[in-house]
Amino acid sequence: MIVSVLVTNTDPTRPINTETVVFTAPSGTRLTNGYACISWRSNGGDVYEEYPGTLTSNDTVSTCSGVSVNLAPNESLVLYTQIVIESGASLGSYSVRVGLGSPEFATGNAPFTIV
Repeated sequence: MIVSVLVTNTDPTRPINTETVVFTAPSGTRLTNGYACISWRSNGGDVYEEYPGTLTSNDTVSTCSGVSVNLAPNESLVLYTQIVIESGASLGSYSVRVGLGSPEFATGNAPFTIV
């Protein structure tokens, strides 16, 4: 399953450049490969990039360093990764936590539902 979060630079003066991205999967799920993927629409069409990450031993946290976020004020992009639902996971609504920066300066949640 692909989970995503929209990232918007709301600082009126400071750009967001190359940053560390950390994904944290909730109980009953795990990250499949630890990659951070970003996409955005430019004048030439859709752009897609992948950045490898380092997974924890239980595949629930991935740290991706050197992600070229490159957002000027008021620009946005989609940040996403892939998770697997483990057998026996409880039904319900969950979120993958996404942290941006080192030190972290922004967080978000990529929601999904197990039905």
